[in-house]
Amino acid sequence: MSSTINQNSISINSTPDKVWEVLTTNEGITQCLPSIKVFSEWKLGSNVEYTCYSPDGSIMQWGGKEIIWKGKIVEFEINKIYSVDYNGSGELTKETYELKTENETVKLTFTQECVNEKIAQGYEAGNAFTLQAIKKYLEK
Repeated sequence: MSSTINQNSISINSTPDKVWEVLTTNEGITQCLPSIKVFSEWKLGSNVEYTCYSPDGSIMQWGGKEIIWKGKIVEFEINKIYSVDYNGSGELTKETYELKTENETVKLTFTQECVNEKIAQGYEAGNAFTLQAIKKYLEK
């Protein structure tokens, strides 16, 4: 089965360690995206679970399914890159967050592999929103 790739990048006026903290802590993610909770030990081989919650505290649903992404960290280099492999469970197969320092900014590139183009298109707007939310939080 071939996958479809979404890739978005954004330049953030911040440091790699601050961007990394937002990406790899529940507190950081929740500051940018209040509906998302993440659980992981944040090391190579660790499980990671992202869950989307409604304002009433219930788990959000999309297409009749709870919005929970479960995977395993398959690449992890602090302040540089991490990848989560979702082992083909559901519509996502892999996501990668990569940080590169460029002058006074950090370029954050988010690459997402989806099972097909329709699923990839469904995630496009959310991916751009997520990167903008991270940028807005870190540059405030």
